[in-house]
Amino acid sequence: CGIGRPESFTRTLEELGAEGEVLAFPDHWRFSEGDFRLVSERARKIGADLIVTTEKDAVRLSQPTADRPKAPFEVYVLLVSLDILRGRGRAEKLLAEIESLSAA
Repeated sequence: CGIGRPESFTRTLEELGAEGEVLAFPDHWRFSEGDFRLVSERARKIGADLIVTTEKDAVRLSQPTADRPKAPFEVYVLLVSLDILRGRGRAEKLLAEIESLSAA
């Protein structure tokens, strides 16, 4: 996964009972063909028939290109959501302010 805090992502997968190996890339990583080969080789080495990644990286990992065929494994996404337990009104106000600034 290419994510700012891979340990949090990994912990969530472990809490869900996932087993396997973690291969983390820096956030906003531009995957090269070599990276794709590395992921494929590691998946084959441990006998994985699927990988789990973030939403943004799933698109890049699952789409074939002119240089490589479709991935030899299934790509699954760990969906993450945010629940605001306290201060919801303040958060909504801040988001509205950000939205109005970006629309200007």
